[in-house]
Amino acid sequence: AKADPDSEVKAAVVDAFAFRHADRHVADVLQGADEKTFDLLAHKGLIDDVSDEAVRAGLAAARERLRKEGVRPYDQMYSLVYGSGEEDNRSAELVKLIAGMEINKKREGAVNLIYEAKDRFPRAVADGILCRVREGRTLPYHASELMAGSGFAFEDDALLDIALEAGRFDDRANAAASVLGPQSVGRMVERMFEAKNLVRDANGKYDQAAGDRYYAIQDHIGHTQTASLLAAIAARSAQADKQEMAELADLISRHPDGENDRGQPFDAAALATVAGLMEDWGNRLLGSPGATRAQLASIATLAIHSPSARLLPFLKRLLDEDLRRWRAFREQARADHYRQGTATNEACTSRMLQYQRAFHAISSPATAALMREYLPDEDFGHPAALVLAGQWRAANEPSDGERWKSGPDFSRVAEKRAAHASDPTASSAQADAIFDAIEPLISGDATETMKKHAVALAIVAAALPHGQRGDMIKALLAIADRYPREKFLNNLVLSGEIIDVEKLPPRRPGPPNLHPLVSRRLCFMGPF
Repeated sequence: AKADPDSEVKAAVVDAFAFRHADRHVADVLQGADEKTFDLLAHKGLIDDVSDEAVRAGLAAARERLRKEGVRPYDQMYSLVYGSGEEDNRSAELVKLIAGMEINKKREGAVNLIYEAKDRFPRAVADGILCRVREGRTLPYHASELMAGSGFAFEDDALLDIALEAGRFDDRANAAASVLGPQSVGRMVERMFEAKNLVRDANGKYDQAAGDRYYAIQDHIGHTQTASLLAAIAARSAQADKQEMAELADLISRHPDGENDRGQPFDAAALATVAGLMEDWGNRLLGSPGATRAQLASIATLAIHSPSARLLPFLKRLLDEDLRRWRAFREQARADHYRQGTATNEACTSRMLQYQRAFHAISSPATAALMREYLPDEDFGHPAALVLAGQWRAANEPSDGERWKSGPDFSRVAEKRAAHASDPTASSAQADAIFDAIEPLISGDATETMKKHAVALAIVAAALPHGQRGDMIKALLAIADRYPREKFLNNLVLSGEIIDVEKLPPRRPGPPNLHPLVSRRLCFMGPF
């Protein structure tokens, strides 16, 4: 390499030595090397640091030539990000470079390099992007993610105007919103409510422009910093009416808390703030006869973002009130023969998923004890069983990180079968609790509603280790309708049991019973 006249050969060999921290060999190869070799090394950022003074001087001169000769911004940035030198000087140059460079979104190299630079120089990248936001220059995709963790909190009218005046899916508005302080975010929340009040006129006619503005501001608020948003909401909380409290709760629930690169995990102060708001708003709504089930459910959902066992009694109050109102609406809808109206709409609307997710987030023995109490309940018994099953899986099964699954995962069936064969009596406390609740539901005087509830609980318990319950399982299969029976058998297989189809009890005859409202509407479609 020393003898080779080709500068690229020298640079390639030096790169290999530098990768192995062979400083002496690097210096040996570069003795007497020409400027082109040093230019290649500076251009590619191949050497971070060497002790040889001659090499350091050659690299410094090459970097200076590159800057004076107008090297492509991409190459300059590469040299700054991966090269050597004083951190403060490189940060200052990186800010100027990011602020002024041309960004062509069809050429992703420069954008990707900006994201790589964020790992080493987060503040410099944020400063550079902020300059582009102020000047209205083209931004890289998801620019607000580059601002995350910057520590900015500006009370800036110009940035606020950018965040307020843009339409939906606007990177510049999102980036501007991501650096606003509590007062500015509070003004965004105020403008959002003003737009909401104009969405429908006195006659109920929808105003498209006001609707678009409302949803645009709501989206941009989703890019604000957690601390700024919670401070703004807390300042507005005291004068908020019932619907405003629900919408403020929804703003918190929509806010990303570590779910992606933009979101920052809620710290201890944020968790305490959310828990305090939840209790305050919930008590005010529970004391208001005009509060709706939807508003109560919005408050309950906050427990997902501030999971604490101390909230369980309060969450139980919200659930019990929802169940009471839901049952009253169902009775009223039956009395009205399911005529169109509030009672029928509420009767057909379940809020159980919100409460299930809230209880699931609070993973504690106290949650499990509370869910056992609800297992016999025909409305929340099945969600309670799902919470118990979720606790068992979280403690005993590996997670692949996927939030949504398209279907059953049979990949662990062989493992489950081996475990079941080695100890057929092995069970879980969660399955035992669920099957204990099932037993009185399938007694001799059980109603059809009780039997359906028992099958729904059994479907959940069947997927968990449940010991030897052959007689009860046969009894449940005998009373299950077609589709619940299929789910039941599917979960038995997932738990490791081998199903002998020849010995299955006969399927229950007849079509599944339908909800009265569904039956009434289907009759207009004719026979099927």
